[in-house]
Amino acid sequence: MKIKTADLIGPPLNWAVAKCELQHLQNNGDRVKEWVLEQHAQGLHKPDYSEDWMLMGPIIQREEISLNRDNETSYSWAAWTPAPLRDESEAFGYGNLPLIAACRCCVESILGDEVEVPDCLIESNDFTGKSKIEILRSFGYEVTKVDAKFKSYIVEDSEAFSIITETEDEAIDEAYQFLMDEVDPDLGYIFPSF
Repeated sequence: MKIKTADLIGPPLNWAVAKCELQHLQNNGDRVKEWVLEQHAQGLHKPDYSEDWMLMGPIIQREEISLNRDNETSYSWAAWTPAPLRDESEAFGYGNLPLIAACRCCVESILGDEVEVPDCLIESNDFTGKSKIEILRSFGYEVTKVDAKFKSYIVEDSEAFSIITETEDEAIDEAYQFLMDEVDPDLGYIFPSF
C-alpha cells in the first residue's frame, strides 16, 4: 500500500527507515545478505528507529538532519536535511516527537513523499483488544496527574495537544476522541469500539 511519508508512523515508518538504511549500505558498496533483503521485503526487518535514539542518532548525524521545535504546524517537531539523492534542495519531516520527525525526514530525503509499504505492516495497526490508554500511548500521548489536591489530569503529546480535566477517565476519553478525529482512516488502523 502506498502511504504518504508525512503519515508514516509505527511499524510502517520503521520499515521505511530500514529500507533507507539498506539502500544506503548498497549504495556504499556494502554487501547486504540476501536473507535480510528478503525479510525486509516481507515486512519483517523493521528495527524501532522511531523510538530508539541509539538506532536513529547515527543516521541523524550521517544524514545531517536538523531538529527543531516547530511552532508553525500542528506538530511539535520539525526536521530537515539536504536531499541530494532525489535532486531536491531539502527534505522535511514533522512529528509529535523528535525521532518521528527525523525518521520522516530521512525517508522523504531518500525515498520521496510516498512509500510503498508491505500490506502486512498496515494490518499490524490493529488495536483491537487494547485499552484507550494503550492506544493513546501508541500515538505518543501521556496522561499525567497534575495536582493531587484539585485532582486534575493532563494529556499531552509533546506540547502539540494538551487537555486538563478533573478525572483521569475524562482526560483519556477526551484525548481518545481527539485522536479518532485526527487519524486518517486511509492508513488502515483498526480501533475497538468502546
